[in-house]
Amino acid sequence: MEERELQTSVYEYLALEKAYPKSELLVEAVLGPSSDGKRYRADLAVLDSSRSEIIALIEVKRSREHKALRSAISQLLHYRRLLGKAYVPLYLFFPPPPGSGKQFEIAQVLPDGNTKDIYPSEFPTYDALISGDKSTKKATRTVAVRDTYDRFQVTCICLAIVVAIFLVLDVSKVLQLSIKQLTLAGISGALFILPFAAKFKMLGIEFERHTPDRTASNEP
Repeated sequence: MEERELQTSVYEYLALEKAYPKSELLVEAVLGPSSDGKRYRADLAVLDSSRSEIIALIEVKRSREHKALRSAISQLLHYRRLLGKAYVPLYLFFPPPPGSGKQFEIAQVLPDGNTKDIYPSEFPTYDALISGDKSTKKATRTVAVRDTYDRFQVTCICLAIVVAIFLVLDVSKVLQLSIKQLTLAGISGALFILPFAAKFKMLGIEFERHTPDRTASNEP
């Protein structure tokens, strides 16, 4: 079976058997550009058009021989990096072994780069992919917020220690600070904290960090 024929078979399986909306199935989906300026194409991509996000990538391969398999896995992992989403599910479809009676074979690419065979009946529904993408994205955002908060705490503690040291030196007359030096020290401390803050007011000026809204999100 040629790859183009198998690709058509996979498309029909998703659209007819798994009831994926045809409008959410992108054939030869363009990805990129990458750092090398090139644009790449995935055989099939599943889209959540309400958020303008790809929620699964599929490659169709004619051979499952070890070298070809590793190349296909690397290809999908590269595509996922282009999307900038570390949690997009990746799947490989292969022709069935002769005489097996199967429509095709399916392998899911695991986080460690290995694969896991799944039955066609186990392939996730469209709604399951959307739900999984949203919950994983939310979990990733929660971890990122927690990490930022931890770094903010460490930064504040370090600044407090530095301020305390300067205060002790000033009280003991070892180091005398002028108003200008204190002002510059305050500005330096504020600049350390500014990257963590959505809003920050200093010297009568309010700074607000702009966060681009990449999608019109319908997330709960």
